[in-house]
Amino acid sequence: MDMVNRPYAAAFEAHALAHPEVLCLSADLTSSCEIDGFRDRHPDRFLSLGMAEQNMLSFAGGLGLAGFRPFMHSFGVFLYRRPYDQLMASVAYPRRRVRLMGFLPGVTTPGGMTHQAIEDISVMRTIPNMTVLEAGDATEVESIVAEADTVDGPVYCRILRGAVPRLFDTPLRIGQMRVLSRGDDVLVITAGITTEEAIRARGALARAGVSVRHLHLNTLKPFDAAQIVDHAASVRHGVVTLENHLVAGGIGSMVAEALAEAGLARRLIRLGLQDTYAHGGSRPYLMRHYGMDALSLVRAVERLTGQTTGIDEDAPGRRPDRGGAFQCEGRGAVVARFAVTYRVRASSQGEALARAQGIALEQTVEIPPDLVPAGHVEDEILGRVEDLGPLAPGVWQAVVSYAPDSAGDEITQFLNVVFGNSSIQAGLRVTAIDHGPDMAARLPGPRFGIAGIRALCGRPTGGMIAPVLKPMGLAPADFARLAAGCVRGGADIVKEDHGLAGQPIAPFRVRVEAVCAAMAAARAETGRRTLYFPNLSGRADQIEDNLRFLKDAGADGVLIMPGLFGFGLVHRIATDAGLNLPVMTHPAFLGPYVLAPDNGIDHGVLFGTIQRLAGSDISVFPNVGGRFGFTAEDCRQIAEACRALGGPGRAMLPSPGGGMSVARAAEMQAMYGEDVVYLLGGSLLTDSARIDRAVAQMRHALDGPG
Repeated sequence: MDMVNRPYAAAFEAHALAHPEVLCLSADLTSSCEIDGFRDRHPDRFLSLGMAEQNMLSFAGGLGLAGFRPFMHSFGVFLYRRPYDQLMASVAYPRRRVRLMGFLPGVTTPGGMTHQAIEDISVMRTIPNMTVLEAGDATEVESIVAEADTVDGPVYCRILRGAVPRLFDTPLRIGQMRVLSRGDDVLVITAGITTEEAIRARGALARAGVSVRHLHLNTLKPFDAAQIVDHAASVRHGVVTLENHLVAGGIGSMVAEALAEAGLARRLIRLGLQDTYAHGGSRPYLMRHYGMDALSLVRAVERLTGQTTGIDEDAPGRRPDRGGAFQCEGRGAVVARFAVTYRVRASSQGEALARAQGIALEQTVEIPPDLVPAGHVEDEILGRVEDLGPLAPGVWQAVVSYAPDSAGDEITQFLNVVFGNSSIQAGLRVTAIDHGPDMAARLPGPRFGIAGIRALCGRPTGGMIAPVLKPMGLAPADFARLAAGCVRGGADIVKEDHGLAGQPIAPFRVRVEAVCAAMAAARAETGRRTLYFPNLSGRADQIEDNLRFLKDAGADGVLIMPGLFGFGLVHRIATDAGLNLPVMTHPAFLGPYVLAPDNGIDHGVLFGTIQRLAGSDISVFPNVGGRFGFTAEDCRQIAEACRALGGPGRAMLPSPGGGMSVARAAEMQAMYGEDVVYLLGGSLLTDSARIDRAVAQMRHALDGPG
């Protein structure tokens, strides 16, 4: 299966040049809708109406009255939500030949609720005189322009942009649904981007003995209800609809109406957005999260047939060398690829695409494209540009997917694929990682997570407190005394400063033994369950022995600096059932990755997503208002990534440090909520002899007077 770059741009320009009455209208999203080249080459046929969609609809209606055929270009959501009255009165009611080209339908955009057209089908199909079309591949994108322009009235089109797969050989024709397979067990009905998912699922189901009849709809209004009913009557078990839209009012509702009016009793399962808004994220992540992907379709078919197929992409025991369950006809693509979103500096769409394709090569095969071996390497291992679109002038967003087998089950190789050599290039920044179900099975994430840490320290609710043992230069007995005071004051965790290593005045093993003994006595005295996280240190040949030593000495967890010791060590500890130790990670040496806005890795990705993938249970990061310059938005992004539902493995605890004090407790609670570990450092040492009082004051400030 080929990927075609910007098929709409070429198709529209060719059609417009052949029809002088066609005009190109833009609502300040010219390059985002792939008409920037047309604007530059044919300025006399291009009209920019700015961010004023209501005006654009009325203007287009007037152009239609004057005999022109205006093609309006914007994100789909801006063509009907904001200008609904003008759409009805100026375009649909007088039956003007206006073509509304709606880009980024449903979850094809990572822009979140404001940019996602998730109810456009339900709105547009109820407007009299309106025709509604949806393109499902590059061929349909190329042909939808001319086909829409044959309609004597307004047309709304759901358009795909960027790199689009070619699934079909024949052009889109209004009223002609595609019958992609003629099985007799289950009828599957799809449109747009969900068709590729269904093709993948269909092959896996066939191998499992389930016969699927698959219909692809490109004409949503007028809707051929009679043909739908005929196909539904020909299958044994029922119908599944899969759509990039709310199930209410969309294709699922259209099919339900057709079956009910025909009096055909067939069970119907509707897949799509279930009475919810979608949040921001990559397309593969959102489709999986909201049950719109191939595996969700398989599960629906299993419910209809009562048959267990054994198809399970993320089964923990699946051998990585056996390939995915889902193969897409023509290119053998594994559905469970993981995806990385990059922010790319480029002066043009062409340069941005070249950079994205360069990333896909650099992060995998690292050879020129003409030397990539055909077959498995080209089809699976080679990175794949899935999406490309503008964010701002000179700034683009690219989504590149990778085969899980390119990473294996090593966190270090996974990160190498995500941003290895490309991290050395200027103007590239990782802004999101969608790990996918296969990598989630290979990298299970935190061993304990939020719930596990709370259970260990006996703090079921509320913010947790973690005083830091410092400064460097104290003797083991001094650290032991401070730790015992922290227990008496009500600390949940006692964390060593990351600068405590094997200094002669307080050697690692002597210090750990002293603190463990002092904390055990204080816990026995108070009944508290305060946890101790010593800082793992030593030469490379000492790390394993020191790790075992701190476990045997009675430490409850371990502090790791992955910027110095590597994320592989975090993963090694998290996956060791014999050690069974929670991991706290410290940001030392990681700063250069996040500080330059055009390079590196976003704060939430580095201190949230990657830490979770490695297996950290608590991620330490600089707090807003401290001495390191992280903004409130940076810190919120980190906290959200640490705790996000659908993230890799169990949710983990964000742990802001720096600038923490009793006076800021309420402010920090409002910002971070309950699931957080507050690091307390220098503010506790004003009176180190009574550190218990300082800890107790913070505990009281967090818990309140009750």
